[in-house]
Amino acid sequence: MPQHRHVQDVVSALPRKAKNANMRAIAKMDKFGRILVPRKVRLDLGLEPGAAVIFSYDKAGRTVELSTRRQAMKAAQAEFAKYNPNRERCSEEILRDRRRELEAEQS
Repeated sequence: MPQHRHVQDVVSALPRKAKNANMRAIAKMDKFGRILVPRKVRLDLGLEPGAAVIFSYDKAGRTVELSTRRQAMKAAQAEFAKYNPNRERCSEEILRDRRRELEAEQS
């Protein structure tokens, strides 16, 4: 029985195919808690040795997601884009507001 039984329970509880998943891979955790990311996953994600990866999971421990920093950045940008539909840079907006304030002060 593995030392980290809870991880095996999480993997066992995962659905056969996660929503929107194109691939499912299984990896084992060694006694030091390390997981070897399968070659196909590394190639698909463009992971190089030493690359940082992000593990996301829900509180119930039913879903674990692996992503790269680039993927996380794109997801964050997409989320924030909802609040900036004109895709205007915040710095440009701040400068424009500051110029208006300056004009108002000078008149």
